[in-house]
Amino acid sequence: MIGSHDPGVAVTESGAVRSSFDSRDKLLLAGLLAVLAGILVDLARAWWSSDHMSHGFLVPVVAYLVAAGRGRELELTPARSEPIGLVALAVALIVALGGWLMSSLTVAGVGVVASVAALVWFRRGRAWLVALAFPLAYLLFMVPPPDEWHGPLVNWLQAWASIRSVEVLYALGVPVFLNGFVIEMAGGQVEVAEACSGATSLYTLSALGVLLAFMSLKRRRTRAALIALVLPAALVGNLARVVVTVLLCLELGIERATSGWIHTALGLSIYVVAVGLLLAADAGLRVYEKRLARA
Repeated sequence: MIGSHDPGVAVTESGAVRSSFDSRDKLLLAGLLAVLAGILVDLARAWWSSDHMSHGFLVPVVAYLVAAGRGRELELTPARSEPIGLVALAVALIVALGGWLMSSLTVAGVGVVASVAALVWFRRGRAWLVALAFPLAYLLFMVPPPDEWHGPLVNWLQAWASIRSVEVLYALGVPVFLNGFVIEMAGGQVEVAEACSGATSLYTLSALGVLLAFMSLKRRRTRAALIALVLPAALVGNLARVVVTVLLCLELGIERATSGWIHTALGLSIYVVAVGLLLAADAGLRVYEKRLARA
């Protein structure tokens, strides 16, 4: 092995570059984590307290596993320290800490992701930044959306689920009446609340759909097709959940149908079906790609 100018990089006799995680890398990473500790704690609290962000705990793990799976590719990727990355790191830290001080966890979270990307740029260069573009960008799924986006989205999802579920129930011959987000029926009423809007399914299915698209599929149009299916899958899944809930209310009573294990099992079952639809679509698109390759 012949040492390079960068202590974090070694060059083989064939000219391939191999990275080693040296003491300088560990020191810089530890320093970065220390500076961002407050933001990371607040992010973890947001993941824990918000149903629609509960997947945030898994996102860094998935991103790391995807990056680790590209070890062979990275071994063959030229790596060299680029000082411009240090400038980018300083800017990213300012954004992260500034957003945190302004109580904007969205801005702070984006700054955290940008800081990780800038550290890769500084220590390994643009070639590594490009090679790790997907796992680095995937970290954005751990950032809570701004309230200015989340609130209107939830309201739209509530309205869509309320209106469409009443239409389906009418078609099934079930007498119901819609009052805002409240479905009134014989013997009581059911509200399509924020927790039942489908926002949680949409966020988690989006993270899953993007992961499947970029890890399983090769063509841009098939990737785009799979990602485009996320919204319909989330909408139809939540519509089924609301309709079945109303039917159960009429059969079992509102209290039994909207609380306890029945309500939980129904939500989980519908989500599993939505995930199954995405997996089936992914499998079908992979078959389509193979046919295109043979054509």
